[in-house]
Amino acid sequence: MIFTPEEKQEIDAVLKGFRSYIEEHPDFDIVYSPKIGYLKLDVAKEMFQMPPVILRAEDMMEHLLDEIMLDEGLTDPSACFQSDEELEAAVLKDAERIRRRAAPFAAAIEGDNKPYLDLLGRYIKKYIELHGI
Repeated sequence: MIFTPEEKQEIDAVLKGFRSYIEEHPDFDIVYSPKIGYLKLDVAKEMFQMPPVILRAEDMMEHLLDEIMLDEGLTDPSACFQSDEELEAAVLKDAERIRRRAAPFAAAIEGDNKPYLDLLGRYIKKYIELHGI
């Protein structure tokens, strides 16, 4: 067995919280194999690539947050902005869109969801920092 029962339960709780998002998304799916673990299949990519194997609940949530970030069609930081203030405003607006979209899913995680809400906060902070803000 790849996971302890507690680890599998944690990952399953994240998947349940994000269930509607995963089911409605046209470009990826999450599958489980008792021999390998959880796999994230990118339907839109070439299928000869090895999909990522996800072994921790936190990693699962980060993969899902990455998908939400991609869905939101965020500001290209290399785009031409008239000022640093314009870039900062665009990045902060994007970060808020990610938070607004992901927060209901993170809040729907059963059990102690505080670590996942905290992870969302760290993810948003990292997104902002990566853009030099």
